[in-house]
Order: sequence, then C-alpha cells, then structure tokens
Amino acid sequence: DVEVAVGSTTAGGLWNVQEWGNLRYNGNEAFAIRLANKLGIVADSYNVHAKRVIDYMLGSNPAGRSLVVGFGNNPPVQAHHRSAHDGTSITTPTANTNIIYGALVGGPYNGDTYYDDRSNYVVTEVATDYNALYTGALASL
Repeated sequence: DVEVAVGSTTAGGLWNVQEWGNLRYNGNEAFAIRLANKLGIVADSYNVHAKRVIDYMLGSNPAGRSLVVGFGNNPPVQAHHRSAHDGTSITTPTANTNIIYGALVGGPYNGDTYYDDRSNYVVTEVATDYNALYTGALASL
C-alpha cells in the first residue's frame, strides 16, 4: 500500500488534500505514480494504488457513482462549467445545456459523498488542472 504523507483519507480511500477540487490532487498522484513506475523509480505494487484512485473516480467508491461527466453510473449532470451550463445565471437553466463528456469534477472532500449541485462549485467545478494529469493517468492504464 502507498502511504499518504499529507492529509487523511476517506473511508473509500480518497486522499483529502483540499476542499476545493480535491480530485485534482488524487488524479495528479495517480499520474505521478504511473510515471514514476514507468521510469523505474517505484515498484509495480504502487500501480495498484494508482488504479484504485482512477477506479474511485470512475465509480468504484462508496457512493457507487462516477465523478466523470457522461460516463458510468449516475455521473455528474450539473457540472459547474460555463460552456456546459450556457445560461444567464448559475441557476438558469436548471439543467446543463451541453454535456462535457469525460470531464472530471472537483469531487468530494472529507467524506465520500458527492452532491451534484451546480451552485456548489467547490465540488462540481470542471477545470483544466483537474483533468490534465487525471487524463494522463487514465491513458497510462
């Protein structure tokens, strides 16, 4: 098992780093592990943890829901993203106009519960830095 030096973990194994966009750090960790393994810096056993992190994001978590828009079981539909929402205010229209397939949301912090509410942008926001290394880790599997 990989030991986490900073923060704590949820019951489902998610690393608690920061409330805002917590999944970005977990995705970055998974990418760093995969890259370090490929470069021969860490043993293959670390890949088990990296895969577990990605699996959590894809729905293998206590809530049983995907945290990736348009993918898996009960994925986010209220991502806080201007192009997805395409509205005049955060509450209008009620449903997002566009689906941003494959986008990782900020995700849960200090627990494994995710509330899909666009106005709670701390957990529903989609950003480049949330998705960049998550995508790299996903591609490396």
